Amino acid sequence: MSKFATIIYKDELDLEVGVESSGFEKKIMLTKDNSILMQTFRLQTVPSPVDFEATGSGCGLVQTSLRYNVNTPPPRKGFHLEVTVKRGLYRDCINAHIATCVKYDGKGGVSNMAVLEMKMVSGWIPDEESIKNIMDREELNLRRYEVDGNQLNLYFSEVKLCYISTNILLFSMLSIY
Repeated sequence: MSKFATIIYKDELDLEVGVESSGFEKKIMLTKDNSILMQTFRLQTVPSPVDFEATGSGCGLVQTSLRYNVNTPPPRKGFHLEVTVKRGLYRDCINAHIATCVKYDGKGGVSNMAVLEMKMVSGWIPDEESIKNIMDREELNLRRYEVDGNQLNLYFSEVKLCYISTNILLFSMLSIY
């Protein structure tokens, strides 16, 4: 582009360009002798306003470039969940057993309140008695639960680094022979 400018632009070139930014001052001279020379400098304080002032005669180009490096933190893992389902524990295929293990791998080792939502396959509902049994386990920090049709919501006050294990019996609402 600068070579193209030297061919096209034939007028006098005698510019003084002043640059000011947060304690930084620099003067750059543009003449016919250095018209295709790219003159660069670095600003030490970023972000900050930069003022350019040109005096003299001619045509010049000012180009700015801002480069920065943002360190990307390693991804936080958060929650780890394992689910195991076994059908037909009593050989009659009308019940199943679901086991969940939840662990918090995030910052601080302890989460805030957490909700574990388990939606059962159509036709299956959780057994209220097995849910009440896990409510009695203080180490789970389980505060309450909700059963809405085939969905079970477990509300924990916190989840820690160690695994929280729940075992829930499921019943089939339909028997297909």
